[in-house]
Amino acid sequence: MEFVIELVETKNGSFNKTTCEEGHWITNWKEGDDILNFNASKVVCTPLSVDVNKEYRCVSDEEYERLTKEREVKEKEMMEKERL
Repeated sequence: MEFVIELVETKNGSFNKTTCEEGHWITNWKEGDDILNFNASKVVCTPLSVDVNKEYRCVSDEEYERLTKEREVKEKEMMEKERL
C-alpha cells in the first residue's frame, strides 16, 4: 500500500499531509505494540523530516475495525479491574 503525500506550504512553514488509498487508514501502531496505543486516522500531518514510510503504515477498514474493537475490549477490562 502506497501513501499519498502532499506537500503543504503555509506562511509558517511546510509540512507533509499524508493519506492512504480509499478504504484505508494511516497508523504508526505496529504488531507487538500495546493495543491500548492503537489509533489511526484518514490524514496525518508531519514535519518534512519524518520518513512516513518508516514511521507509518496503512490498514484496511476491516483491520481498523478489528483493532479498534480489540482496544475497546482491553480498555473495558482495565476499567473493570480498577473498580475491584
